[in-house]
Amino acid sequence: MPIDQSAPSSGPSRASQLIPSKMKPVACRKCHARKVRCPGGQPCRGCVQLSCEAECTYPKRDRQIKVSQSYVEGLLRENQELRNKSRQNQVEVVVERGVGADEAQTDTQSPNDPSRNPLLGEQPWFLPIKSSSIPILIGEVADAAFATRFRQLLSGKILNHIPRISYPGNDLISELAKTECPRPTHTHAQFLIRVALKSLNGCFHIVRNSRVWELLERFFHAPQLVDQLSECKILALLALGELYSSRCQTQETRTPGLVYFSHASRAYGLLQERPCIDLVEISLLLCLYALCINRRHSAYFLASSAVRHCVVMGLHLNLPDAQLQDPGTKEHLTRIWWTAYVMDHTSASISSQMVSIPDDEIFVDEPSTAKIMGMRQSDFEHTEWITARIHLARLTRKMIKSVYGRSQEKVSFLQRVQHALRDLKQWLDKLPDNTQMDSESSYSKPAAVQSLHLAFNQSMILATRPVLLHMLQMHKESNGDTPATTDQLISSNVQALAEACIRCARHSYATIVESWIEGSFRTFDYFNTQYLFSAATILAISSLVGGSESSKDRESSDFAGQLLEKLRDSGSFSATEFCRHIDAMKTDIHGFLSDVQSSMENVVESDIAAAPEETSQPDTTIQPPQFMTSGMALAEPSLEAFLQNEQNLPQVDFFLDDAQLRGLYWPSYDAL
Repeated sequence: MPIDQSAPSSGPSRASQLIPSKMKPVACRKCHARKVRCPGGQPCRGCVQLSCEAECTYPKRDRQIKVSQSYVEGLLRENQELRNKSRQNQVEVVVERGVGADEAQTDTQSPNDPSRNPLLGEQPWFLPIKSSSIPILIGEVADAAFATRFRQLLSGKILNHIPRISYPGNDLISELAKTECPRPTHTHAQFLIRVALKSLNGCFHIVRNSRVWELLERFFHAPQLVDQLSECKILALLALGELYSSRCQTQETRTPGLVYFSHASRAYGLLQERPCIDLVEISLLLCLYALCINRRHSAYFLASSAVRHCVVMGLHLNLPDAQLQDPGTKEHLTRIWWTAYVMDHTSASISSQMVSIPDDEIFVDEPSTAKIMGMRQSDFEHTEWITARIHLARLTRKMIKSVYGRSQEKVSFLQRVQHALRDLKQWLDKLPDNTQMDSESSYSKPAAVQSLHLAFNQSMILATRPVLLHMLQMHKESNGDTPATTDQLISSNVQALAEACIRCARHSYATIVESWIEGSFRTFDYFNTQYLFSAATILAISSLVGGSESSKDRESSDFAGQLLEKLRDSGSFSATEFCRHIDAMKTDIHGFLSDVQSSMENVVESDIAAAPEETSQPDTTIQPPQFMTSGMALAEPSLEAFLQNEQNLPQVDFFLDDAQLRGLYWPSYDAL
């Protein structure tokens, strides 16, 4: 029933149900620090006598008052009635204007709805770019977008998003495609092909190794028998091989393999009416290279094109034995489909875009070597690793749609995070023993296994980092309270999710640093660079929310930034972009800490000064590095209790108001 304010109330008023309590006087911060009685006033007489009127400030008090249960229930009931009435009125207005019901439901979603992701605004976030009259959509899943949200929260200002401008331009690629393609020697080509195939081994099945070596021999000894698509395939492999084998830029093209990439892109010079498997393989190889040179939208287009070519050929369905009897060719086509599926999901997640095909339209079997016999088995290795990557890509997309989707959900945001973490935990538990990672054997695992767990950590971070940012917001709002009081205000569920996010970031950071020490880190690899930046951002937040390891996390975040600078100086385009965000975050963190130190009576200064003393130096110099893996993080009692909770979880308040969000949707490009 609507509330009629003109009608007299027959029962006791809301105010009369409050139990009155005597207001306690509050001393200003200066008098409280001097431990003297504060006479009150603004400024008080004590501060006037000391000539420090500017320092006379009063702490914010959130008094606890006693209310009756009926009063609270009445407020909740009236709140729900007003919500329903507001939604009904808005729907009626939209219908009168001729707008569909689906659009009306989207427009009437309240920003305080507990089912909403705290990161999402009322409208999509666009960025105007000079090169196009149409702005570019900035998705919240992107790591750079989260870094901007983090900076907004620290500064409390409307900040512009830093656009991605570090990548080889179209003009450069077009000019290189017009030049004569360099032809390596046979030995050099074999070296580059081996590097390319090794980089794909266990991660992505794109080509059959035996067929590639046969094609390479024809490429050198019988070039007249090599068609254009086969030549483009060899050039794409040479581009990947030169990129992964290089430690820095070359003087000729500045980017290793870019000439080969430019000539291999000629495969798209003519739109194919009848797709073939060679074109799909070329698309996937070019997609990987495009990611490494930070052309993320190009990679997304290439992966989506590969999926659609596969759909036209019917590879998303099981091919009948009557149509294809060779088990090797059939298994290759199956794996090509799933690689296109994984690459499409991966590039879509990186750019926060849609995938090309829903899971309920896919009916093909997963990779298997049951029918592969003889020497051909060498073309189909590491089936378990590839299958695990397929399942992880599927769960990650499901999580992104649930946690970051803009459709109105019936369950709360924390419940959706809970469901996503349950799925990820089941995926981790089902991994084979030789694919599991622990604190002792993590560094000895193959690169493909480490890459798989780094992808898992990134999925965990994506699911939980909105809660971590919400936790930082609560710490910021509790400015002036003691750390113990702040921790009491933050629920155990929020703390458990935030801690899981931080632990996964620590695991990713430690794994990447160890690969750097061992010399297996590739300068131009996009994925490890992305994971390093993502971990650096999370560890920077961890250093601000306090905790026993906040000082160590601050040092780790700073060192991750230094590693990104080394990659930038070596020519990595993705590291160049991420370093711009790192520099902006450092500036905002410094300003945030300066404000906190001046308003919290040196509490933060004492924490920072005492933190290095908590870590004993012999532990870092004598003992080998120890870290908590993602599996150990999921086994923490607090997180297990959260995952096993079957009750309705409370909401997470929306911490970015409309005034902040409006300025972010259309940031000014000229301010850069």
